[in-house]
Amino acid sequence: MKYFVMSKVKELFGLPEFARLLTDKWPDAQVEWITDPDDNYSLEFRVPLERFRVDGALDREGSYIAFVGELLDCVEFARWCRSLVPPHAPLISVLTPE
Repeated sequence: MKYFVMSKVKELFGLPEFARLLTDKWPDAQVEWITDPDDNYSLEFRVPLERFRVDGALDREGSYIAFVGELLDCVEFARWCRSLVPPHAPLISVLTPE
C-alpha cells in the first residue's frame, strides 16, 4: 500500500528542514535530492525502523509526502509527520493500492 500525508498549503513541509528533521529523528535515514525539475518530487528518503523500513518522497511544493512500508512502520512515520505541523493545520492521510 502507498500512503500519503497531504496538505492544501504549499511549503507546509520545508524541503531542507524536512530532510534535517528526518535525519535528526533517524540518523540512519538516507536522503537523496532529486535535481530533475520535471520530477514531481524534490527528495526521496529511506528510513530504517524497528520492524522494517519506510521509503518515500516529498513533493517539490512541500505539500505532500508519499511513502510505502509495513502498516505499523507507516503509522509511526505518519505520526512523526503530524508532529511537524502545527495542530491547527489540517492534514489529509490517504491509503491507496500501489
